[in-house]
Amino acid sequence: MVAFLYYIPILKTILSWDYSIVIRPIFNGWDDFLYRNYRLTGCFGPQWGSHVKDLGGVLCLEILKGRDIPRKHLLSTFSQYIHIRVGRSSDYSSTVANNDNEPRFRAKSYFTQDLFTNTLVEISLINDGLYKDTVVGRVSIPVKELYDVRSYHGWLALTDGNGDAAGFVYLASKYRTESDGEYESLKAEADRELGVGDQRLRQERGRSQNRIKVRALLTSTFAEPRTNVNRQDIAIDIGNTVSRRF
Repeated sequence: MVAFLYYIPILKTILSWDYSIVIRPIFNGWDDFLYRNYRLTGCFGPQWGSHVKDLGGVLCLEILKGRDIPRKHLLSTFSQYIHIRVGRSSDYSSTVANNDNEPRFRAKSYFTQDLFTNTLVEISLINDGLYKDTVVGRVSIPVKELYDVRSYHGWLALTDGNGDAAGFVYLASKYRTESDGEYESLKAEADRELGVGDQRLRQERGRSQNRIKVRALLTSTFAEPRTNVNRQDIAIDIGNTVSRRF
């Protein structure tokens, strides 16, 4: 319908310009701000409880696939990616096409910091829009639960900002500490990936090239404890619903 507009030089330039160069960094920065200041998943560490312990070890999280993912905007692209946060650390998957509501992701991430008994893993499924990105759904999991079971494989239910169902993602997790037999091999694997993996994945997605700098800024920002937020009882779906007070 608007194809003829591309034959007008000025309009072609306007319509063809990649607005995501400007909008995506804004989206990233805004989401970081909300995470640090308003989401429960951004509250972790000893400042949030007198009995909080550092679990240590290595946590490997792999999102293999999704299913029943809703498509709410007919005019938006239907490519999606995974964003995982654990404490101050975060990682992205590559963008994959989702033409059948069952995307296959390549999201394998390693975390070795901020693995406290009150830390929550936040998994977000994000739509890679033509001009801006939008969050399809999220799910949170206590690190302590993954620590207790050591290995977990199963579907996790996503919910959108209104609390409505937003499909499922399949998680395969592996948590190992120094007392476990596989710890050394998993730690070596994590050390290799954390050295180049974050930058490789972000560059592969073509997202903000300053993401590594943003991550460094987050590290310094989180150093200041926030005392004006209270922990609440939260329900988290990890196969079955788990309710725990931190």
